[in-house]
Amino acid sequence: MWRYVLAAVWTRIAQAEHLPGRCAEVGDEVGCRVVTGGIARDVLRLGLLLRRRWPPYDKWLGTAFGRLPGAAPAVAALAEATGPGDWTRRQACLVEALETMARWTDETGLAAPVRARAGPFHRRPFLVLRAERVAAALRAAVTDPTLRDRPLLGAVDQYVHSVDVLSDATRARRVADGLWSGAAVTDQW
Repeated sequence: MWRYVLAAVWTRIAQAEHLPGRCAEVGDEVGCRVVTGGIARDVLRLGLLLRRRWPPYDKWLGTAFGRLPGAAPAVAALAEATGPGDWTRRQACLVEALETMARWTDETGLAAPVRARAGPFHRRPFLVLRAERVAAALRAAVTDPTLRDRPLLGAVDQYVHSVDVLSDATRARRVADGLWSGAAVTDQW
């Protein structure tokens, strides 16, 4: 399950990591910052999961992540990535945080090491980690074929971002049960 949940968050990152640069290409500074903030949130949650700590309510997310051993460089990079400055600096800092999480993932020994480093996004002038490689390595290491073959949606908190759901165990269970039912895991997703 740990591998599956980690693969799901790496998949979320893979789906968005090119978007800050694409927003910057068209002059969408607000979009660039919003997408960067979303990726930063996923990085914080990923780091906590890698260190086997369940991510807390968003109010405490940065505090909890900052207390992890070895987190200081990633905290500094994320602070700069989400702060003022041009998109190239934001990109460099986001890449630094993502490369740190890739190293942490490799260090868990949960999958074959990917040794992911940032490179160009096709022929575009911005960098991405190609996080789907990390997700694929983790998914390949999931031993339960039923779990391995499920869509990489992850745990309930990875696809629901509602305090009213996540703070109520009954609601959270209903949402999770609905997702895991046979009807929810069809082509509807």
